[in-house]
Amino acid sequence: PPLYAVKVWVDDDLREELRLSGREKRGRVFIEKGAEGMATLRGLKGEMFAFFRALKKDSFLLAATLPRVAQDGTILSPESKEDAIQNSWKIENDDDVAKTFAMADEFFQNATMGTSSLVMKRPAIQINVLKNPNAPLP
Repeated sequence: PPLYAVKVWVDDDLREELRLSGREKRGRVFIEKGAEGMATLRGLKGEMFAFFRALKKDSFLLAATLPRVAQDGTILSPESKEDAIQNSWKIENDDDVAKTFAMADEFFQNATMGTSSLVMKRPAIQINVLKNPNAPLP
């Protein structure tokens, strides 16, 4: 089945607060095309919970950005918080989720056209998991 590659980056403040393990600081999640994770905010948050089990309900916010891609198609991790959130948009509802995956499709199509030198195997997006400033204390 067609998959979306989702590079997940967790905010430094949230990493520290939840004492995330090395595996949970950043990673990659694959979401199947047509799955609830690419259609609803609840589904997308469910995908984040499945990978980052230390996350608590309402302790985080989601934002997205187009990924940085190496010439060989590797999705690169952000170098800093500023790098992660630069040009990002908030994911606050189902419409934002749909927009995010539509942008991943468009980015993939543009990257795989004849004019681009990028090699991508599938559509990709970067999801930034940020600390919710209104979250209850752990």
